Amino acid sequence: MDQISFRIRAYLTYRIHAKSVEPMATQASARGSDSESAKVTVLASVDVTQAVFIPRVLAETTTSVIIVGVGAYLLYQAVDLVLIGPLLLALLSISIPISLGKRLTRSQRRALEATERRIRSVGQLVEKTRSIRMGGMESMAEKEVLENRVVEIKAMSLYRKLLIVVVFASDSVNGFSLLLTFGVYTAVNGTDLEYTTLFTALSVISIMLGPFPSFIQMLPALYEGFVSWGRISAYVKPDSEQSGDAHHLEKADNQICGLIHTSSDDLNVATFCGASLGWGTEKILFDVSLDLKKGSVIGVTGSSGCGKSTLLRSLIGEVNILSGTIRTSTLRTAFCDQTPYFLANRTIRQNIILESPFDGKLYSEVLHSCCLIPDISKWPKGDDTVLVDAVGTFTNDVNVLDLALPLAILNSIWAVAAVLGSMGVLAAGSVYTLISLAISLVVLYFIQRRYLATSSQLRTLQIASQAPVIGTLRASCDGRATIRAFNLQDSACSTLVDQVYQASKSAYLFKSLQAWLFLVIGLLAGGVAGTLAALLVGLKSTVNVGWAGVALVNTITLGSDLKMLMNWLTLLEAQLGVVRRIREFIATTPTEGDGHAGRVEEPPQGWPRKGNVVLHGVCAAYDDHPVLRNASVNIRAGEKVAVVGRTGSGKSSLIQLLFGLIEKTSGLVQVDDVDLDTVSVQSLRKSFAGVPQFTFCNSQASVKANIDPNDEHSHADVVEMIRLVSAGISEYGEPEAAIDIDQLWELSKFSSSGWQQRLGIARALLRSSALYVMDEPTSGMDGKNHKVMLSNMFQRRPESTFIIVTHHNDGLDIFDKVLTVQEGDILTSKS
Repeated sequence: MDQISFRIRAYLTYRIHAKSVEPMATQASARGSDSESAKVTVLASVDVTQAVFIPRVLAETTTSVIIVGVGAYLLYQAVDLVLIGPLLLALLSISIPISLGKRLTRSQRRALEATERRIRSVGQLVEKTRSIRMGGMESMAEKEVLENRVVEIKAMSLYRKLLIVVVFASDSVNGFSLLLTFGVYTAVNGTDLEYTTLFTALSVISIMLGPFPSFIQMLPALYEGFVSWGRISAYVKPDSEQSGDAHHLEKADNQICGLIHTSSDDLNVATFCGASLGWGTEKILFDVSLDLKKGSVIGVTGSSGCGKSTLLRSLIGEVNILSGTIRTSTLRTAFCDQTPYFLANRTIRQNIILESPFDGKLYSEVLHSCCLIPDISKWPKGDDTVLVDAVGTFTNDVNVLDLALPLAILNSIWAVAAVLGSMGVLAAGSVYTLISLAISLVVLYFIQRRYLATSSQLRTLQIASQAPVIGTLRASCDGRATIRAFNLQDSACSTLVDQVYQASKSAYLFKSLQAWLFLVIGLLAGGVAGTLAALLVGLKSTVNVGWAGVALVNTITLGSDLKMLMNWLTLLEAQLGVVRRIREFIATTPTEGDGHAGRVEEPPQGWPRKGNVVLHGVCAAYDDHPVLRNASVNIRAGEKVAVVGRTGSGKSSLIQLLFGLIEKTSGLVQVDDVDLDTVSVQSLRKSFAGVPQFTFCNSQASVKANIDPNDEHSHADVVEMIRLVSAGISEYGEPEAAIDIDQLWELSKFSSSGWQQRLGIARALLRSSALYVMDEPTSGMDGKNHKVMLSNMFQRRPESTFIIVTHHNDGLDIFDKVLTVQEGDILTSKS
């Protein structure tokens, strides 16, 4: 059964991955990358785990039916038709979870959807921590995570209440069955029970109804499995079956309807013939007709959200071609997405060449063209440096703390009580049995000790081997456009299959170890039963017949009680391992409180008033890698300062220093004569207006809430600020343009990458501050729009100081001062 479960798990994980790398054009609706990653994470971890439980429950059902059938026949021989009573009671207890099936299903589905939202928000929080802190969005991000957690708990509360009813029904079966059987038998026959009849009935009922409590408690898990199976099926199902839209159909030769590959055109690499493009059924571009010549360099420009990315993605089949056609003369497309596709635990070189054969000359030329040689040469291992996944996903850990850990604690206590009770009854049958019980307990102790030493290591290995699977799924989901453009589907699936195989090996070893433990416990219980029987036969003249019978009956349940005890104790040990992981993460992860003990809570009232910034002899480093060397800068109030330099030179580190995102090792940083070492990081981020390189937006909040997270401004002020950052760049800059700021951000026109940048600028400008610090706020704009945006910002806050990191050479004449940073040194400071 374990082998079947592992095969099903591997197959479902493979299907989820295969679906996640399908083009977005084959999906019924466009879905955000963060949302898709969260959904895939939950499907591959929580849903798959619950779905593979279905075969186990069905197998338990089959064996339970056989045991009940044989037991009913034996019970009929002992008590005649009185057996109908316990059978009806058993059927009644089963009918309770069955009658609650729909409610269990609905509550479980809502709980899983809430878990998706929670994982999505936590993922954003971890991935964009620096952006959140610099942009002053900590309270919103924290609020989002907590609200999603509260929603998840509420969604689970109904399921737990229903589960209490099911547990009560399962635990009451055996007790009420005995009472009903012997009560009805005595009432019908009007005689006392004979020892032979009594102990035969007791033994048969114990065997017949022994599996019932665990079986009844499995029924909710069976419903969970069917819910999860349905969710997985709905995800991997072809979208043509979901929507019936012909434009979602994918041809057998892996071509999207409307995207035609042809080798007949010697002049054009692609030809658009009246193509209307969009996401889902919504058109973004209308009746596009153009020829893309071979060997030409073509620039695509336009305002944010106008469809530039849609046009590019249509060439690789990532958007819906709602009408018309696109003809391409090549099957090989080199695609560079806005969010790069990287695989964790791979080297820099492996992530660059992907599956291409290594060509040293070409590789060196590419590194030189991308200006990567100076950066790579500074790393100790060069391009053999391994990329590490920055997101530590504890997908199942919170679920364990929610339900699995409390159940493991309660059931472990219950199992200990059951075993002690059985041993007490056995001792009452024959006091000499205590000798064998004592020996058994000693043996059991050493078995458990040896088992835990091995199981804890296997459990750690199992968790460690599962993490790469989730990481690969998330990476493939986020980078599916790159995977398809480079035709890496087979390679990505092969990587996943290898990781699933490694994860399955450790999990199967863990299950094998558990099977060995249960076998040993069964043999041990059999030895105790044999010892008791031998003692009762040898000492029959001195043994009370009644107690002897009860003791023999309890030998039947002793084995199952011991197995239950060891099972729950091992599960408890595994759940406590999760607690240890969380405690270890908390203990080993540095917090902002480390090294900030000397900072006071609040700066002077109204600080900063002018915006003077002074750096004197500042040095800073990430671990042992220096990023700033003896930096000295004097920025006067109201100056507009540009910070330029190549990638990795230290520009971003310079401005992160102002927000307490990195710690200096020496030197002095002052703003308006106040040493920043004396100001708390929270106060720094409230006092300075920052725009990070990657803007954080809460997809589940409105547009207004994302621009005005503290709700300090009116609708009119927010709309005015959107018009300001759109002026001369987008149609929203026109007074007559309608702007709905109450709409959810992820459903609005502002969810594109370009609009995220502008919303970040609008959010900062809406705050009144003497100092504005921005990290590449116009990186996604062309030179013309870059200048327009700078002019709009400076006109809005003419008295404030601006420090802006930029890679644009256009528009430097607008600034009062330009700082050039090279390898941590500020080489020039000129006006």
